[in-house]
Parts: sequence; structure tokens; C-alpha cells
Amino acid sequence: MFWNRYLLPAFALAALVAALNWLGNLKDYYYTTVWYDWPMHFLGGATIAALLLWKLDFLDTPRLAWLRQPRNLILYVFAVGIAWEVFEVAFHLNSLSDQGYAWDTAHDLIMDVIGGAAVVWIARLTAQKR
Repeated sequence: MFWNRYLLPAFALAALVAALNWLGNLKDYYYTTVWYDWPMHFLGGATIAALLLWKLDFLDTPRLAWLRQPRNLILYVFAVGIAWEVFEVAFHLNSLSDQGYAWDTAHDLIMDVIGGAAVVWIARLTAQKR
């Protein structure tokens, strides 16, 4: 069913990411505040995981059953994080030659995974209480 327990949290996370990204771009927080990128990646990973949980519950097809495993869901979030980092380099938002690029990218991917894992953990906790 389109309306399920994951839709509202996924929508709320996506709206929060959009609002904070808008604010970050408006006030140049991405460039003036060293840590601003960190919660954005955490929330981005959480949003991807929540949207994927919503989609899995909504579609419930055997073809997507492999994503129901928490490890695979977190790996999917990691893959989206890698795709985002490739996007940043492709559109010159970052450069491979920037000082600290490797550390920043590794940190971004770690935050993506932690955000996704947090959503998976919360989803499992709430599923056990049902």
C-alpha cells in the first residue's frame, strides 16, 4: 500500500534535508562551517534508507527481496553515497586534487552509512514492538 509506516518519516527526512541544504547554500555553511556537511550526509543516508524501506513495503516484489536484509540495505545506501561523490567530482563541486579530499570523502561515506544504519536499527526496533 502506498501509505505505510515509512512514508511520513521518509517524507519528513527528505523535507529536513531539503530545508537544511537550502539554508546551507544560502548562508554558505558548506564552505564556512567545517562540520555542516557531516549531519547532511547522516541525514542523507537516513533519507535514502527510509525511502528504500517505504519502497520495499510499498512494492513488495520478490525481485527486491534481497534488499530486505539490513546489510544489503546499508550497502545500497553506501552505493548511493558513492554515486553522490562521483556526481560531485563530475560537476566540479569537488576535485580529486583538493587537499583533504580523500578524508572528506571517506568521512562523508561513513556518515551516509551511519545514517542508513540508524534508520534500519530504528525500523527493526519498532517492528519488534508491533
